[in-house]
Amino acid sequence: MRLQRVGTSAHGANSREYRDFSIYDVKIDGLASDSVNVDFSHFGRGEEKTSDFTVSLDWTDVEEIIETFAKMGKSEAVRLARAIRLADAVSELVKISN
Repeated sequence: MRLQRVGTSAHGANSREYRDFSIYDVKIDGLASDSVNVDFSHFGRGEEKTSDFTVSLDWTDVEEIIETFAKMGKSEAVRLARAIRLADAVSELVKISN
């Protein structure tokens, strides 16, 4: 994941390079969340020009990201999208057969 500030003071940070420990969290301020969150603390250049950001993704975001990568032709995403559709079809078949 990449956080990118756009505009005249463009600046970016890759999540995997930004923190040296697990970047994915399921809590915001210690409270359980239905999202996966990535914190970018003190993002920016200079000691006084920093901000704290949290990027949050829910499952719908993940599904749309997978579909977007599949449309781009990324083979891993295409396989994953097919596997999801296959699992959905099997679930429907199980419902019908019961």
